[in-house]
Amino acid sequence: STLSAEIGRETLAAVDRLNAAEVVILPNNRNVILAASQVSALARVPVHIVPTRNAVEGLEAILAVAPGLDIRTTLARRMEQSRAVQTLPGTVAIPDAKARGRKVRKGQARVLGQGEGLGPAAR
Repeated sequence: STLSAEIGRETLAAVDRLNAAEVVILPNNRNVILAASQVSALARVPVHIVPTRNAVEGLEAILAVAPGLDIRTTLARRMEQSRAVQTLPGTVAIPDAKARGRKVRKGQARVLGQGEGLGPAAR
């Protein structure tokens, strides 16, 4: 897509401007993952990709760095650490609602849990 191509061009330009022997990209979107794969093939330095599903996973992957480890071990640690995170999307109810037998009142926080469906957030 045009968006993916533009992301790829911008990412490749950023990678080429870095003064680094290797680069790790932590994309968290399908288009960016595709673009990062293209960058990996075109960049002047090795580019490693650790796909994440959201920003929290990306932060966990960043924190998984351990100086002195080889790149393969570091990448494995980053992937493992990013997948250990569990996030739940949430929002605030606009109208009163009922889902899966649970009432959610207007203005109440609601959480969409994995396999649980919609429910009010516990306080």
